[in-house]
Amino acid sequence: MKTRMLVPVIAVMAVAAAWASVDAVKIVFAPKEGSSAKYKISSKGKLDVGGQSGEFSFSAEMTSKVDKLADGKVTIVSDTGAPEISFNGQSMGDGGMPSMKSTTVLDLADGRVLESKTEPSEGESPRLEAMNQLIFPKAEVKEGDTWTHKQEADSKKGLFTVEYSFTYHGKEKIGSRDTFKIGVSAKETDAEKNMTMTGTFWVDEMGLPVKVQQSVKNAVISEMLPPTDMETLVERVD
Repeated sequence: MKTRMLVPVIAVMAVAAAWASVDAVKIVFAPKEGSSAKYKISSKGKLDVGGQSGEFSFSAEMTSKVDKLADGKVTIVSDTGAPEISFNGQSMGDGGMPSMKSTTVLDLADGRVLESKTEPSEGESPRLEAMNQLIFPKAEVKEGDTWTHKQEADSKKGLFTVEYSFTYHGKEKIGSRDTFKIGVSAKETDAEKNMTMTGTFWVDEMGLPVKVQQSVKNAVISEMLPPTDMETLVERVD
């Protein structure tokens, strides 16, 4: 009698487990050496410059290439063209900002940034770049699952402690590309004025971005400018 009662229970558990495995996905960071992508970057926000307050907008095109895979690391080289900048609706051309080249080394295990360098160095913004990290989950995830990461402060790099939280929001098609949609929130915890970010990453089967939306509070664009609130959209255009 008891044995017969166990049979339907086991059957139900087996079906539930099967459905769970179907819903679960493995989001990996597995870029292919030599692959490249073109993006359009658009940012807008408010800024105080020389005692004058106003709204700014920034747009530029960027080409990224997976330059090297070695020793559990991936090196990505990105070239960003001279931007188009406006302030209070008035065009400022490139605002004296040159084109930039950045080299970023990431951990293949989870996508975290190990090293980053931008030339010319005036284009570097380590704290803002730290907000842009996407850490990949260690295990399979289902829609609604969350995972976290903590980046410790590094005074030599000018970085504060950052706590991240990620949420998987399912699959979504962006143009012709199938993507995984991942929500993210990040916050500094020990800066004089903590920077915070909320946003969404849409990544392809290699874990490379197809689209990114971000809203940053107290963003430090440059040490020469006061913190500002800004929104950024990155879209793949090739």
